[in-house]
Parts: sequence; structure tokens; C-alpha cells
Amino acid sequence: MGQYESTNRLYHCNDQLIDGLIMRECIYSTNVEKVFRSVDRELYYTNDNKLNAYKDTDWQSGDVHLSAPSHYATALECLDLHKGHKFLNIGSGIGYFSTLAGLLLGVNGVNHGIEIHSSLIDIAYQKLEVFKENSAAIDYFEFCEPVFIKGNACNLTSVGYYDRVYCGAEVPPAESSFMMALIKIGGVLVMPLKGALQKVTREGEVSWKIIQVVQVSIPHLVVSKKCSSMEVLKFPTIQPMSLKELCRSNIRATIRDCLNESHPNLQMCIKCKPNISYDQKLLNEASRGLVSLRSVVDMISNLETSDLDSTSGNEAIEEDKDDDNGDDVDVEEKNTSGQCDKSLLKKTASDTKRKSSEAGCSSEQDKTLPEKPEITKKMRINTLSSTVNNLSNNEPTHLDFLECMLNDSPESSDFDDEENDNNGEDLFDGDIDYDSDNVEEVTYRFKYRFLSNRKENEMSKLLKVKINQLPVPAMLKVFLNYN
Repeated sequence: MGQYESTNRLYHCNDQLIDGLIMRECIYSTNVEKVFRSVDRELYYTNDNKLNAYKDTDWQSGDVHLSAPSHYATALECLDLHKGHKFLNIGSGIGYFSTLAGLLLGVNGVNHGIEIHSSLIDIAYQKLEVFKENSAAIDYFEFCEPVFIKGNACNLTSVGYYDRVYCGAEVPPAESSFMMALIKIGGVLVMPLKGALQKVTREGEVSWKIIQVVQVSIPHLVVSKKCSSMEVLKFPTIQPMSLKELCRSNIRATIRDCLNESHPNLQMCIKCKPNISYDQKLLNEASRGLVSLRSVVDMISNLETSDLDSTSGNEAIEEDKDDDNGDDVDVEEKNTSGQCDKSLLKKTASDTKRKSSEAGCSSEQDKTLPEKPEITKKMRINTLSSTVNNLSNNEPTHLDFLECMLNDSPESSDFDDEENDNNGEDLFDGDIDYDSDNVEEVTYRFKYRFLSNRKENEMSKLLKVKINQLPVPAMLKVFLNYN
């Protein structure tokens, strides 16, 4: 189960898991990295399964199911969520993915989740309350709380309403058209269909662009018989934020911005470069592949050009010999050519002698130097033939060749540089030894470590102190602190 990139590897903490996903390019944008570091996956595991929380594989216990972290990371990158988007999570389960999305949607977004099992909805709301109370992510983002309802997604009437839709289960081909109709023009749908995770972008009323992202193998979507009935499902009407909630959001955002400016070390340390969309990532990889392919073609072209030059030079010599042996050559032209050759030889000899004397080299030293071997046409042809033979021994297809070009990026990543700085040491293996004598290793581990508990996070502590210093009633301070 899970996408083919999942490794079943057990990491020791959430940050190690995220570092591994970044190294494998499942995560490549700063926003996705931040939310994955902010939401500890362990929160959504049962007590007897918490040891497996940081393993990159699916996990299921009864009706509870969580996909592999690499699957969620790829899906979130494809969705490209932004503040104010209307988002629907089909098969929301216990709310892990909806919580990740809520950190990106902001207070003005819409965060809907639909689940067929009512027991999972109860667990999702319990996890949501624990998250709001204890997670430091609340102090780093403007959170859009998810709203969950029980039912089958096939009975929804919100056609053309959502900016982004994600389905966490294999969609039957017969229901794919309905899923695609849920998004508005310009919207994005990410769903598993026919064994592949697909990104669908609606470009018009009846036109979509479909990209197959990665092969997956996950449970199938439960389609009840009620899909053919007249029963329809509706989410609760979206109410505008109250004045009290707006004040809380603005006050916390203002204090957070001031703390980030006065204490830049409190900001979350990230590895990824500035945000790029999934489509832009594909274009960048394709362009790097085309550049590499063009360099190979140019190399082969240069070899062929040099062979042609050598051939033309040899042919010219042969033609001169034929002219010398011919009967129709003019005597005056021969004499003129001979005089030119003698004068040219004299000039070359004098220039060589002058340059040798200027460089401090005598003619005796020049005689001891080995002569440069002449590269003949036959040698060039043999070199080109050996190059072609080496390429043909592996017998790659044109698809394999292009795939190699796309995967071999000429640019090294920041993560590779960090690995080189640490003498190739694997920073993901073994327990974190913060008492180690290796200062650089300890600094590295602390740099990308995010304390998800509000009681331990310095930003959360300072934010709470600043709120408690406000000249407002105590009950309002409790409300501002999400307590």
C-alpha cells in the first residue's frame, strides 16, 4: 500500500522524517515543508502504535487509515493550496491531511472534509481540539479549522464550488467525471485513478488537463448505493467570522510579525528553496534534461565535424600529390608556389627561433622534446567507433535515455552540500545525541528541529507573554491564547 516511493524506513522523529522526504524530493516547496514540520504525525497514532508514527508507510487500525507521508507530501505539493482557497477532502478520516491543509488556507479559507464513518469524524474533532490546545503550529500560521460531515461524496451537490479537491482513496472510473465536476474553472483535483495519482486541472467548462504524477496502490473509495437516490448532502452554511474572531486573528498576527522582526532566530528553519508549483517543477526538470541532451548531441556533432575536417585535409594532400604528378600543371605556378613555400618556411623558422630565445629555450632543448603524435583520420574514426560501441553496449531505449537525462540534474541541491560538509555522514541514522562532542552535527540537528509542543516552543512562549501583557480582561486573554 502507498505510493511506490515509500521506503518503509523508520525515522526517529518528525523532523528526520521530513528531512528524508526533502532529500527524496517528495517535499520541495517551503510552505509544504513548514506545515509538515508543524504537525507531528505521532498525534494521530494510537498509543500502542506511536513507535511506527515516523515510518514512511501506510498505517491502518480498524477503520482508521493514514497514507504514507510521501503520498501526502506529493498530494499536497500538487494541490498548491493558498490562503482563501475552498478545499474539500474526500475520505478525511481522522483529520491529519485536513489539518495540514488548514495551515495553508488561512482564516478566510474553506476547509471541508467528508467521511463515511461517523466514528472517524468523532476522532477527528477530538484530535483537532488537542491540536489547537497543544500544537505550536497555531502560533506560526493563521489556521482554517476543518469542518467534517458524515456521508458519501457522490451525493454532494457542490458542483463547481471548490478551488482544490483531494480524494484519499482509489476512485472508480465511473465516478471520475463527477469528481472532476466538483472543481471550478482553474481548480485542481488530486485523486488516485487506475493505479496512478493524477493531478486534474479544469481549464474550461468541459476541458481538463490531466497529469499522471506517480503510481499508487491504496484502498478503493466506498461508493454506496445511495449515490443513485435523491438524497443529497450539503455542508453547513459558511458563516462570516465574528468580530471577536477577526480581532483575535489580527492581534495574534500583529504580535507574531513583531516577534519575527525582533527575534529572527525564532523563525522556522527550512531547507527548501522558494515556492514553485508542481507544473513549474516539471518544466525545470524537463529543461535540465534538454540541456543535458543537447550537450551530448553537441559532443557527437563536434566529433563528426573533426572527422570531416581531417578527411578534407587528407583529401587536399592527396589532390596536391595528384597535381604534382599531373601533366597539365603550369611550370610558372609551380615555381611561384615553391617560392611562397620557401619564404613561409623561413619566416616560420625565424619566428620560432625568436620565441624560443625569448622564453629562454635553446634549439638543443627543443630537440629533446617529444614530438606530438599526429592524429590521423583512422585514429579519429576508431575513437568515435569506441564511443558509439560503449553507448550501444547497454542498449537503452530512447525513453530510458530521456529518463536518465531528466534525473541527472547538473545542479547539486542544498541538501547534498550539507552532506558534503558533514563528510558524507548520514544525518538520519541513529538516535539524536545532543550531548555529542561533534558541535557541527549538534548545531545541524538543532537548526532544523521544530518543537511542536507549545509549552516548549520559544515563539509560543513569547507570544503568550505578549498577549498576557495586553491591557484586556483575563477572559479575553484566554481566548486570544486559544486556551
